Amino acid sequence: MNDMRGHIARLCENLVHLRRYAKAEGLSSAVNGLVDDARAGEDIGARLTDLLRRLGGPEDSQPFRKVPGVILPGLPAGHTAAEVYICPSGLCLRSWLRRPGEPIPMCEIERFRLRREQG
Repeated sequence: MNDMRGHIARLCENLVHLRRYAKAEGLSSAVNGLVDDARAGEDIGARLTDLLRRLGGPEDSQPFRKVPGVILPGLPAGHTAAEVYICPSGLCLRSWLRRPGEPIPMCEIERFRLRREQG
C-alpha cells in the first residue's frame, strides 16, 4: 500500500514538470490518465516509470520516501518552529517541511493545498 501511495506522491510532486514535458512530446493524455487513476487510488507505479522513461527522465522506480519528523534541539516543550504539511486527502505519502515565509504548495492531483500535519 505504501509503495502505491509513494508513486502517487512522486506524481504529485513532479506533475507540473511532467505536464510541460508531456505536452511537448504529445503525451498529455498519458499524464491525464495517470492523474485520473491516482485520484481513484489505483497503483500507477509501472505506468509512471514508463512515462518518465518515454520523456527521457529518471527511470528511478524507487517509491517516494516520507521525510522523517524534524526535532529541533533547544525549543521549549509545546513549541515548534517547523510545520509539516501532508497530502490533503491522504492519497499519498507526500510531506513537506514549511520554512518561514514559504507558501504552502498544492496537491497537484487533487488541486488543494497540502494540509498541516497534526501531532
